Amino acid sequence: MNCQRSNKNKKGNSPLKFIYQTKVFEYLEFKDLLNCRLVCREWKMFLNYFPLQCSIYSKSQIFSIFPHCSNVIINEISTPIISILNTTKWLQSLSIRHMTQESCNLLSNIDLKMLTYLEIFFSNATYLNINNLLNLKKLMLYDFPSLLDNGLICNVETLKTIKLSSIPYFTFKNIKKFSPYIKEIELINMPKVGSKTIQQFNHFKKLKKLIISDNDELTDSILKKNLKNIHLEHLTISDCSGLEGSFISDLPPLKKLTLTFNKSLDNKCLCSYNYYDKIESLDLFGSSIIKIPSFPNLKRLSIGYTNTHIFNLTHLTMLKSLDLTYLKLTDTDLDQITILTGLITLNLSFNTLITNSGLIKIISSCKQLQAINLARCTLITSIGIRMLNQLKNLQFCVLPNFMKIYRDQLFNEKNLFMNNEWRRHNN
Repeated sequence: MNCQRSNKNKKGNSPLKFIYQTKVFEYLEFKDLLNCRLVCREWKMFLNYFPLQCSIYSKSQIFSIFPHCSNVIINEISTPIISILNTTKWLQSLSIRHMTQESCNLLSNIDLKMLTYLEIFFSNATYLNINNLLNLKKLMLYDFPSLLDNGLICNVETLKTIKLSSIPYFTFKNIKKFSPYIKEIELINMPKVGSKTIQQFNHFKKLKKLIISDNDELTDSILKKNLKNIHLEHLTISDCSGLEGSFISDLPPLKKLTLTFNKSLDNKCLCSYNYYDKIESLDLFGSSIIKIPSFPNLKRLSIGYTNTHIFNLTHLTMLKSLDLTYLKLTDTDLDQITILTGLITLNLSFNTLITNSGLIKIISSCKQLQAINLARCTLITSIGIRMLNQLKNLQFCVLPNFMKIYRDQLFNEKNLFMNNEWRRHNN
């Protein structure tokens, strides 16, 4: 096989594209792949990412692989492996499982100038300093049961996103040890996160996205007192059983609000929000909210697994995406949806009472649809599925048997009848 140094061959086809299509590299050993990088520029460019990207390697392989990696996942970390991390010039993404305090100390002293993404699962470390990672943009820490409240130091100016999960003693006590330029913070199962923690978030001058999930200690008074002075654009409060919803009246102007799996919220609490015209995305999946006020610019709405009345949606004429999962809808209920003619994506999954007649109503009215989910809508038959061909913009559909198919597959009988149960029902 010849590989020219020019970008295109005589027929105008890129050699790189030809190599990718034939997938010849999938059959080569790692050492052979390294040799192939010397053939030409195109091969070198391609093999910088193949097959090293998004792959998992054992300890025995890692020593020879590191100098050529850009993305690495390491299981059962050991001190010798950490010590050679700085042998690679290309390492941009690093994911580590099972990290000791000794390994954390070594990581804090390694020069990883290219690293932008760091993810660590399961560590007994009490202290972690990552100020040496000068270009880090995203930090994710999961299950650090022993990490001290002042044990995490990451005052790296490039850091934009931080995600912390299951760190029981952590409260951002020494918040000045964190970069003030962080834009996104996600806190999952962090029981010590309370009033004093959120009050300090004014330190993050550019904070736009805050996610707090699985926190039974969080109350309305804590949020009401501390969130109104933070200039957020995206707020997620999920699975926090102590909330009733009074905090919503004091929320700042938001573009995206997510209140999923909050079963204790007052069913009309959204009516107290003061910035209706700002909200573009609203996710209430699994919450107790029933009444949805008029949001003139709302483009995305999820009310799956709620008791929201479908007739409350007819005034939301700007909607582009709508999730109605498991609302026990009937064909008659879908009359309310046909008013929303601008819909692009629609999720009707687990509405087992919808039939072909209801689907035809949607097809006839919502002609802009590009994606529709009909998973577990078992009364819809292949006749109804074929009618989707009338949607000229449709890109894909999820069938009642959970199979995702694209437009050009709608007339393929094998795709439509992959599920035997659905096949017997249609017959």
